[in-house]
Amino acid sequence: MKKPYITLILHSVLLSFWLALPANAHQDENTMLQCHVEVPATVAVGDKVPLKFKLTNTTKKDLMVLKWNTPLEGWFGSSFKVTKDGKWVNYMGAMVKRFRPSQSDYAELAPGKSIEQTVNLAEGYDMKTPGNYKLMFKGRLQDVQSLGKDQPLSKERKLQQVSCNELTVIVR
Repeated sequence: MKKPYITLILHSVLLSFWLALPANAHQDENTMLQCHVEVPATVAVGDKVPLKFKLTNTTKKDLMVLKWNTPLEGWFGSSFKVTKDGKWVNYMGAMVKRFRPSQSDYAELAPGKSIEQTVNLAEGYDMKTPGNYKLMFKGRLQDVQSLGKDQPLSKERKLQQVSCNELTVIVR
């Protein structure tokens, strides 16, 4: 009869310790970064389609985010799923293969700070015909590292899923 009570007490103590940790100590890795994307609701055929991509560090630690395959570096890979009237729109921008990233390939994000970049979506995707275009960031960052002061980047990459809002832009 004592065994269930001991187990209950042990679980209660462990739960108390876990709840007493700072909020970000048990933060889900998928919530380290908040993503937000904006485009105009309507654009004219042939016009630029400005897409604003923003990442915000929601932790209390400095983060280093690899910019590859995100709008933070421009169009060098298919980072969005784009459909027009329900049909897949092909990516037509540059595709690059790379070696190991350097320090300059990363964006440093202090706690609570954001980084954003505006790019022309029509430079990466064929948006030359009228229609309803839906777009969503594919959600995978190539590397996100949490670093201490003057700590070098790890050679091991840490993939990070991030959820962004889905948008619609009407091309008329």
